[in-house]
Amino acid sequence: MSGRSWLSAAISCSVDVEGYFAKLSKQRLKRGVFRSVVDQQAAINRFVAETNAEPMPFVWTADPNKIIAAATHTRETSIFRPTRR
Repeated sequence: MSGRSWLSAAISCSVDVEGYFAKLSKQRLKRGVFRSVVDQQAAINRFVAETNAEPMPFVWTADPNKIIAAATHTRETSIFRPTRR
């Protein structure tokens, strides 16, 4: 895997993780009233168990040609273009 594709995969993964924690925060933590840390941990564990009970596979909906065109345009207009040897 090239450096750029690895970075792209890492960024994609971090976005997924951020989305998961945003969902946890919005659906469970902000709505809850916790009398102790143990209660809060139990709510987090319930959320994880419920999410894992019905996993949803990722479905790619973006047009790959549009993504490639945007990336090519960005690379061509970037001031940080790599020099070729």
